[in-house]
Amino acid sequence: MPSSARIQRPSAPPSAWRTVLAFIGCAAALALAPTARAQVEAPSGVDDSADPARAREDTLETARGVGMGSGARATATGTSALAYNPANLALMRLYHVEAGFGYVAGRSAFTVGSAVVDSISNSLAAGFSFRGFFGNGRDYNGWDGRLALGMALAPQIALGVSARYVRMTPRDTDDNDTPIGEHARGFTLDASATVTPIEWLHISLMGYNLIDLDSALTPVQVGGSVGVLLPDFGLGIGTDLLVDLSTFSSAQVIAGFGVEYTAAELVPIRLGYRRDRGRETHTLSLGVGYIADKFGVDFSMRHDVRALPGNRLTELLVTFRYNVQ
Repeated sequence: MPSSARIQRPSAPPSAWRTVLAFIGCAAALALAPTARAQVEAPSGVDDSADPARAREDTLETARGVGMGSGARATATGTSALAYNPANLALMRLYHVEAGFGYVAGRSAFTVGSAVVDSISNSLAAGFSFRGFFGNGRDYNGWDGRLALGMALAPQIALGVSARYVRMTPRDTDDNDTPIGEHARGFTLDASATVTPIEWLHISLMGYNLIDLDSALTPVQVGGSVGVLLPDFGLGIGTDLLVDLSTFSSAQVIAGFGVEYTAAELVPIRLGYRRDRGRETHTLSLGVGYIADKFGVDFSMRHDVRALPGNRLTELLVTFRYNVQ
């Protein structure tokens, strides 16, 4: 989303927010037991501390989110809200269709996917995505699908939930057909809430993969994000802090920040930083895009400036967007 765009906060009818609250309440009940267990039982294969060799989480991302490092979640809208913050699906009236392609340099691994977000047709905003990921330089191949719902309970408060089905199959198995390496299969759940006390200030709380699949590719994470949008100046600033509860035997923090400047309301330029304490990586990212009335394109790159030898990655992501309305 360009930082120059003002977030519109539609009000929700009283009957609709009761439905969303009930849905999120049921989701929380389903997730409570697995999440609590994840804090006391480490997945098999982890040691007593951080482990730089652990596989990195593999979840839906957008070019805006990648370009802003760990600083895009509170101000995410459209397909970025679908990826990072389902509550924000309801914060702008739009209907976007997007296709994306990602590539991990040096590993011949890539991702292809598409997403649709609609917050115009109904007061209950919705989004759907599907993607596949494969390549000989990766230890697993597979696909996942995501369905997210979001609603504004009031102009200043929004809630959202996202259901995801993951099928990540390892490339290798042993003689007993037991998977070797990271893999994941099953349903999991994300949830978020966003409060906007002032027009330019956005505060979000998020939980990811709340149904624990015991895989580093789908880590149970909780955290928050704060974002500032100054559309008159074309400027957006944000910072995220997440706590990984399941990948390692002790909780590990992922944090960072991002900055976005939109030149002439047409060209967003992004810079971000991400620090993953569990994997001992420092990552810088940058991005650029072009926004027209009906079409948009975004390109982002992130590179590990500090990581153990053999664990340093460079990732590229390009997305093409069509604005239906």
